Amino acid sequence: MEDAAQFLNSIDKKALLIIILLYISITLFSFLTLRFKPRSLYAGVLTIIVGGLFFIYPDYFLSKILPYMIAPSLLVGVLIGLFTLPEKVDDLWDIKFLTNKGTKIIRNIKRGVLIFGAAGSGKTESPIYVLLRHFAKKDFTGIVYDYKDGELTEICIPLFGDKLKIISMHKAYEDRRVNVFSSKYITDEKDINESVNVLISNLGTGKETSDFFQENASALLTAIVLKFHLDHREYCTLPHVIAFLLAVDFSENTGGKDYLGKEAIDSFSKLKKFLLSNKRVAIQAAPFVMGLASEKQTAAVLSTLANSLRKIAFPEAFWSLSGDTIDLNVNHPNNDTVLSIINEPKNDLFLTPIIATIIHTATKQMMVRDMKHSFLLLDEAPTIKLQNMAKIPATMRSFGVAVIYCAQDLVQGTVRYGRDKFREITANLSTQFFGKANDPDTARFYESYFELIEKDQKSISKKGGGIFETTNGTTTSKREVSKVRAYEFTKLKAGQFAFLSDGKNDMVKFNRLMIEREEIDNSLEVSKENLISNYENILRDIQSFVDHKIK
Repeated sequence: MEDAAQFLNSIDKKALLIIILLYISITLFSFLTLRFKPRSLYAGVLTIIVGGLFFIYPDYFLSKILPYMIAPSLLVGVLIGLFTLPEKVDDLWDIKFLTNKGTKIIRNIKRGVLIFGAAGSGKTESPIYVLLRHFAKKDFTGIVYDYKDGELTEICIPLFGDKLKIISMHKAYEDRRVNVFSSKYITDEKDINESVNVLISNLGTGKETSDFFQENASALLTAIVLKFHLDHREYCTLPHVIAFLLAVDFSENTGGKDYLGKEAIDSFSKLKKFLLSNKRVAIQAAPFVMGLASEKQTAAVLSTLANSLRKIAFPEAFWSLSGDTIDLNVNHPNNDTVLSIINEPKNDLFLTPIIATIIHTATKQMMVRDMKHSFLLLDEAPTIKLQNMAKIPATMRSFGVAVIYCAQDLVQGTVRYGRDKFREITANLSTQFFGKANDPDTARFYESYFELIEKDQKSISKKGGGIFETTNGTTTSKREVSKVRAYEFTKLKAGQFAFLSDGKNDMVKFNRLMIEREEIDNSLEVSKENLISNYENILRDIQSFVDHKIK
């Protein structure tokens, strides 16, 4: 230190300011070199400063300038840079997007993303498109649920190209068929029970409270699917199962006489034989079989199931579900597929149960380790009901699957799942985008995500009245209020969203993006004649099966 003091004393006082500036400059440019681009520019300036000092003071450089000026300045700059270094951006799981407040980052999308916004809030053109663009760029596989009859699919076609496969139940295509009861997806009773429960709950028969007829209907449907899976796999498709239940006469002449002397008919004899011919099937069918003694009860169970299944017994669905050209193992390395499943709002009552079953089947295949990185994007997600939806985001992140859950408002989800269960779903999604809210409860829900801040509040006391009213005094107090108030969310414009991630929150407006769209190729749409022919063939095949196989 004495050497440093002697060195400074030996320098002209006017040069002291220059030395201080050099200290600051070396510190600053070492910091900039570590933290910001273009690093080569900052490193070049730093090199010029150090080289200039060596050139001007060669006698003092090694003994004085290097150890007492350059080294400490570099050390301070590097330490400041390291302590202020932001978290490194993961090129695969972190997503950058541009806003009116600069570049923002969605950290670790495996933890799930929640996107809320009323109609016209810009969900599709802003956060959803940013996510889809990243998934395409980084070669993700995945599933897109497109509720609006192809709106999202038209965006996905240019992004994903040939790896995009499209499934639609309201339009049948030659190469777009999937068998949800294929042996690739179901292996035992557990798998079948889950698929049947998803189908039944989306058909509108599932309730939170146990219902005798509904439980028996589910047991019967599970048993029939299991029987076809175990013993007759050529008929193990949803259309064949529906045809078996809705278009077959199970009655059989017992060979005896009833109390009126007429031939006795057992209305469900063939069905009973079918179910009891395999012990595993008989166990699943036990609730139904035990009720066969009561013909009225049996008829009620079958009627409950038939009334549900008739909604999805139409030619387009029979075509799309009786083939197996699309593999639902979307994230398998040998498959590498992005699947877009299209709904149609005007017919969603009939399409949603099938779509929910397909998505359930596909998500189960995704829950396998060491597969490709993938995503599940559900637009208008509350329009379908998936089993254990609250657990899906937490479970799927372990398998490298990012879940993006989109909804219009809190009401939409509450109607489908109930308030508490829907809150559980939203709580498992770590990043939130909140757009325009039309519903007051939804706006208050958004507000609850923001921290409280202290705000000055003035209260004015007055006395007298009318023209004699005078101000007596003004009191200023502090009050804790939410950083963003509920009413502000009702005034947001398209593209404006509250962005919450990693404990940080901000109100941002997405930069307008140029979005390319491409219409769906309908050249392979199946003709009406072929649809009807396939429909009738399935009915004939099942009738022939019953006539010749059940004896």
